[in-house]
Amino acid sequence: MNAEMWTRIHNITNLNATILIGNYRGFDQLALAFLNILEYRNVKVYETGSGLSFGYPIINVGRYPRQDIEMSRSADYTANSM
Repeated sequence: MNAEMWTRIHNITNLNATILIGNYRGFDQLALAFLNILEYRNVKVYETGSGLSFGYPIINVGRYPRQDIEMSRSADYTANSM
């Protein structure tokens, strides 16, 4: 992840905002590992079929693109607001 991505994650954790994330291998996995290292608990993981959660509760809404649709419906804070 680049510096901008780390900064955005830190901005969200400083707000104690809920982070909605999929659990697909790649960026999602990296972000979940980072949040776990930070011991940030305010995370909702939307299942993509990978089973990765790093101890966070999984919301099983089905496979792609269903989890993206549900995360969008649940979100009330956008990247443009940061």
